[in-house]
Amino acid sequence: MLKQVSRALEIVVGRPGDLVARYHRDEFALVLAATDGPGAFNISEQVRQCIEQLQVPAAHDAPAAMVTASVATATAVPQRESAWEELDLIKAARHALREARATGGNRVLRANLGMAGPPELVTRR
Repeated sequence: MLKQVSRALEIVVGRPGDLVARYHRDEFALVLAATDGPGAFNISEQVRQCIEQLQVPAAHDAPAAMVTASVATATAVPQRESAWEELDLIKAARHALREARATGGNRVLRANLGMAGPPELVTRR
């Protein structure tokens, strides 16, 4: 399953300078250089759809269950005197990912970098 998902990610995220990395167990991180919020959303939605279309059976669920993706996007524009750090971006994305999974999965959520409020639901299958 991880190999099939990895190949799908490489197909969707294929620009020079972008990075696909396994982050933790069944989690992947995508670093999309020079990509704004709407661009990150578009790529995230393509990833979600591509994984859903693979029709890979979920190993630990009911026999009819297929692997889907919960995706969180977090974007920021680095500036010299920026108040955020890379760790804040990761924390915001992980918070949104937990929320996506907790609310049914197979969806894309946009992280709130300041974490002042809940992640914004952007799309759901």
